[in-house]
Amino acid sequence: MLNIVPKPCSVTLSPGILRLGGRDFKGLVTRADDKTIFPQGYRLTISPDGVTAASSDDDGFFNALKTLEQIKFSSGSFLPSVTVEDHPRFPFRGFMIDCSRHFLPVDELKVMIDAASKFKFNFFHWHLTNDQGWRAEIPELPDLCKKASVRGSSHFGSVCDPSPHGGFYTVDEMKDIVKYCRERRIEVIPEIDMPGHAASLIAAFPELSCDGRPIGLKTTGGIFNDILCAGNDKTYKIVFQIIDSLCGVFDGEYFHIGGDEAPKKRWKSCPKCQSLKSALGLNDEEELHGAFANTVAEFLRQKGKKVISWNDSLNGENLDDSITVQFWMDKAKKSVKRANSGGKLIVSDFYHYYMDYPYGMTPLKKVYGYNPVLKGLDHVGETSVVGVEAPVWTEHIRSLDKMSYMCFPRFLAVAERGWTQESLCDYDDFKARSKKLLPMLDYRIRYAPEQDWDILTCSRVKETTSFFINAINEDNIKNFLDSR
Repeated sequence: MLNIVPKPCSVTLSPGILRLGGRDFKGLVTRADDKTIFPQGYRLTISPDGVTAASSDDDGFFNALKTLEQIKFSSGSFLPSVTVEDHPRFPFRGFMIDCSRHFLPVDELKVMIDAASKFKFNFFHWHLTNDQGWRAEIPELPDLCKKASVRGSSHFGSVCDPSPHGGFYTVDEMKDIVKYCRERRIEVIPEIDMPGHAASLIAAFPELSCDGRPIGLKTTGGIFNDILCAGNDKTYKIVFQIIDSLCGVFDGEYFHIGGDEAPKKRWKSCPKCQSLKSALGLNDEEELHGAFANTVAEFLRQKGKKVISWNDSLNGENLDDSITVQFWMDKAKKSVKRANSGGKLIVSDFYHYYMDYPYGMTPLKKVYGYNPVLKGLDHVGETSVVGVEAPVWTEHIRSLDKMSYMCFPRFLAVAERGWTQESLCDYDDFKARSKKLLPMLDYRIRYAPEQDWDILTCSRVKETTSFFINAINEDNIKNFLDSR
């Protein structure tokens, strides 16, 4: 058995071996162009004479090299003669890191990116803003990072840290991350969350809220009523300035505008929001949310960007057809309806793909067993699923050590289900291959030991209960009730 993750479409062994004899194995690779191979796919041939990697694009050639690295890691200086033919199930295979709740330095961010790239992830969704901190330098708006990048303390669940926490990425640092990712065939998708989870933006510019009152950065997790005013012209002016600046940094095709967890309590009593709702002939505030997202998306489209929004933006049922929806939790099944009508969908199911929840709640087997084609999708809906994404939120993750423990090996499971055809997936086989390959990761990646991957049911209940008890405090409950 060859240890390759994600599992390829086909592996054919032949007699003979390739003896490296201390030579750089990448120097033995001959690249071949074959336009019959699917995008991002490849055909890797190892023989006693050398290695040939055939592909129809640069992504496919890179993926062939990733597979070759894995074979080399398992085989040492004697590579088996083999032909690997492969292409992905979905074109989009992403991971998201929230750097707002807890800031991750550039060097540690690169460790996570490099580890993800080894398993053919090709999108890095960079969550740069939220209620607890603004992380992206906008030179045209210096007050943003000056006023909104450092909070006074942190009180997430039972953990209370009275010291200031924060930081932000300079333009040069963000460009460096884009370059680092590009070298690994990964596109960076910046996310600026709006209209909700925007307390950091409002902390810098109070006039962008409905009541205009000064607020500080939030020091707890939760859902807050402090959202951007949809009826204020200055809101769009500032948002467009931010987008203009970031489009000069992030050169990929996608831009994420958030859109999740935006309570409309303030909008309902705001004269400006109500005036806009009436002028547009909208029925309610959820439709106003859709109109807000559409306005921002139109500005981004004029800049050549494709727009992604969390599925909460579907609540008004007027979201522009061009916006790709990211599914995380949708009890009303509006994401399924959207996909069945041809709307593009990225699947990040909360119950299976959220990496910040304990293994007791989301064991490795549960992650791997999830089929990202949602129930209720018809043929059109199935073809509308562009891929998968594994988010890691950082309310309760304060270090690379903890983040890497939570993500590995669960990242590998998402990577394989996003790449490998459904009929080829086998959990026991996946576990065996993963155990062999995890040691190839950077020494700073502290992956979870095997005994934590699939703990017993009784222990699962205990661990999950303990997590939620420690994750909730009185402020969380108050914020939730206030947002209803």
